[in-house]
Order: sequence, then C-alpha cells, then structure tokens
Amino acid sequence: VPAALVATAATPVLCPGGSTTLSISGGTGSYTVTGGGQPLSGPGPFTVAPTATTTYVVSGTSAAGCPLSGSATVTVAPTPVLSVSGGLRICPGSSTTLTVGGGAGNYTLTGGGQTLTGAGTFALSPLETTTYTVSGASAAGCPASTTATVEVENVAVLQVQFASESICLGDSSIIRVAGGTGRYTLRGNGGND
Repeated sequence: VPAALVATAATPVLCPGGSTTLSISGGTGSYTVTGGGQPLSGPGPFTVAPTATTTYVVSGTSAAGCPLSGSATVTVAPTPVLSVSGGLRICPGSSTTLTVGGGAGNYTLTGGGQTLTGAGTFALSPLETTTYTVSGASAAGCPASTTATVEVENVAVLQVQFASESICLGDSSIIRVAGGTGRYTLRGNGGND
C-alpha cells in the first residue's frame, strides 16, 4: 500500500494577512495543492496566504503511478480587539488609572512623553489633555492597538460682580458670580461663609 503524502506548514497558525509555506514529502515529487483558491502545482514548497482557516489537500502519485494524498490545516487567528477603561476626564493635578484588556496580558502604552509596559493597569498624571496609544497582541502573537484620550479639564475662571462696591453699615448688596458649575462658597475678610 503506498504511503500517504505528508504536508507540513512552516507556520501552522497565522495572523491575518500572513503567509506560510507548505512542504510535501513522499511520492514522486510533483504535487497539486487545492484549497483556499487557485490550485498550485509543482515540486513545492508552496506559498499560501489564507484569509481564513483553511485545510489544504495535496495530491500526487507514487513511483508505481498510484494516487497519493495528504493534507495540512493552516489556522488564521483573529486580531484581538483591545479595550481601555478608567477615568478619561480628570481635574488639573489629579491622576487616573487606565485598565487595558482584550489581549494576552502584556501591553505598551505611549503618550505624553511616556512609554509604559505592563499587564494592563497604568497610573497616569497628565498635565494636559493627552491621547495615549496602547498596543498589545493575542496569545497567537497577532498585534493590535487602540487609543484613549484622557481629558484634563480647564480650571474654571469665576467672574464676580458687585451691585455696589461700597455700602453703609447695615446695608446689603448683591454679588453676582458667573462661571463654574453654579454652586459657590463666599467667604468674607472675617472668614464667615
């Protein structure tokens, strides 16, 4: 009974857009490869670039002219989708923590003059609104990246207007304040609210 052909993928697991070579042993040395598109013929090795997981079937003949076949599967791993969570809006002088997920657990964060690496938790204290780029990879080594912007809010400038800048003892005046969130605390020289 003729031995089957042995087809071997140099890289059995690819990232999207990758390629690999199929090497075949056995038979007379002339083969046809089908699967994933146009058939390939010749002595090999054959370069293949599947867009999805594909099983390639190899056919050939023995020295006696008997048909032989074999197969090899090339898996296309998905591209990871990274996610970033945490405080994306802070006050000046404050800090925030961003948590990254979706990859194999080792990430690089760049931005604001920093380059940090870690398992996915990053403490940041940007002085101004900053966009950070986070890169990582899947367990299969497929790379991915995403961005996250930490917004540093502007310090509110309050505008204060007195209805009367000078009053007599016992009289009152109206003070109008604009800017901020609309809740204010007023303190006089004596320290009373």
